[in-house]
Amino acid sequence: MSLILEQSILNSCLTVIGATEEVMAVLKKPDVFSSPDYQKIYAAICELSHKAIETDAIAVNNLLLEKHGNRIGFDKTGIDWLDVLLEITASSDSSTGSLTHYCFLLIQEAMRTSLQRTLAASLTELSRPGADVLEVIDHASKRFEQHHARLLELKAEPFSKALGRVAAEAEEAGKRGDAITGIRTGLNQLDEFLKGLHPATLTILAGRPGIGKTAQLCQMGYNIAYKQQIPTGIFSLEMSSDQLARRFLALDTHYKNAQVLSGMAGFQPLDMGKVYDAVSRIGEAPLYVRDDVYDLDGLRVEIKRMVRKFGVQAVFIDYLQLVEAQAPNRREMTGKVSRGLKLLSKDLKIPVVALAQLSREVDKREDKRPIKSDLKESGDLEQDADNIIFQYRDSYYASADEPVDEDELENIVAKNRNGTTHKQGESIKFWLDLPTNRVADSRPHSFL
Repeated sequence: MSLILEQSILNSCLTVIGATEEVMAVLKKPDVFSSPDYQKIYAAICELSHKAIETDAIAVNNLLLEKHGNRIGFDKTGIDWLDVLLEITASSDSSTGSLTHYCFLLIQEAMRTSLQRTLAASLTELSRPGADVLEVIDHASKRFEQHHARLLELKAEPFSKALGRVAAEAEEAGKRGDAITGIRTGLNQLDEFLKGLHPATLTILAGRPGIGKTAQLCQMGYNIAYKQQIPTGIFSLEMSSDQLARRFLALDTHYKNAQVLSGMAGFQPLDMGKVYDAVSRIGEAPLYVRDDVYDLDGLRVEIKRMVRKFGVQAVFIDYLQLVEAQAPNRREMTGKVSRGLKLLSKDLKIPVVALAQLSREVDKREDKRPIKSDLKESGDLEQDADNIIFQYRDSYYASADEPVDEDELENIVAKNRNGTTHKQGESIKFWLDLPTNRVADSRPHSFL
């Protein structure tokens, strides 16, 4: 299979006008060819193409003679390699479209062979008496990282495609009369500020414990998955799936979390018809929740599976500092996780929203409004995130006798790669009802 592919691709480069450019756009290096002879042939073809010289059989033959001193390949059979390539008749599939497909098939064959060698080498190392398992895993991980880097390299695309996508998004938004080009969170003020959640972005939503981070995550996840029917993934490292389900039921039914837990509203049983209606509505939404993935490698695998199997278009993680990764200390671990999530969002072209805890330093200041340095292990988070949003509530810090709005939740946009940020004292103000996990642009009429 591999030999036939290699011969067909090389023959097209030698005989079909425009084929070489198509092949070189996919096959970046000669090492995808299994035969050392074919690697030299392809290297010669690439060199000629870079010099703007036609890659016909005579030119390739002359360059090989110049570089290697004699003809190579099929000398043992008495047949010249160039004659063999020219004798292979281009099939009816030798269009550039099929040729590109052949190139990707060849890459898969090459990667399959390389992976088999990697696995075989790891098994050989493990079979040695006294083998250090951790060292074997480390060696294997480095080899697989090389495979992954090669895969990312293959996914590279001409910049013209990105330009075209952006122009098409702008045109579509213009037709709708809508400036929101990303996925809507359903929180209109935030959407206006960020222009929605965009592919390949990492958004950090940060605040002190209990201030309302998970409530806002649930509201955005509910708005995206249920109201817009956009496949959404949630990874809960702090709460179990049952605890998260209770919050979603409270959000939908407007019962309080405690009421959903106890089955009682005051002294009366809950209207279970209302609860089961919510179970049906939310259960049919394309919402996928995992509470059993705790490390960066596991997140990578499971998020990729969700994207591939369910078409997930947005991912939420609660919360970033709980994700584990191999690192010598907590600061470097957080940096590795934030960088990993950013790269994953780019690789899968989806928005990733990660909750994050703020350090206690914010509580020691007179002005309790968060700033970027309040992020735990802030350096890497600031660098990797495309958007940073801080939560703040006056009622979180107010004493019992202070007159503050108990239901006001502020979002302070401290970093926004697609637009402006809030200045000192500015923010977006939402209505928050913590007992039911509801967040909205304004207070509902039933609460007025």
